[in-house]
This record gives sequence, structure tokens and C-alpha cells, in this order.
Amino acid sequence: TVAFEELHRQVPDIRAVAEPDRLHSAFIHGIKRLPVAWDG
Repeated sequence: TVAFEELHRQVPDIRAVAEPDRLHSAFIHGIKRLPVAWDG
């Protein structure tokens, strides 16, 4: 979450353009891929 917050602080108009591809693992639960776009 900290990484996404900092990214949004640096690029305020960033937005997701598709659903995230989740990482399914016994040890790590997170996002493997998240397509984004921004204007600028």
C-alpha cells in the first residue's frame, strides 16, 4: 500500500485501466500486474 500511495503522490492522475492480476502464493498475497494509464 505504501508503494501505491507514494506513486499516487508523484503521479496524481494515475488510474487503473483494468482489474489487477492477483498473485496466488502460499506465502505472498498481492498484485502481480495492474495496468495503469496517466495523462501528462
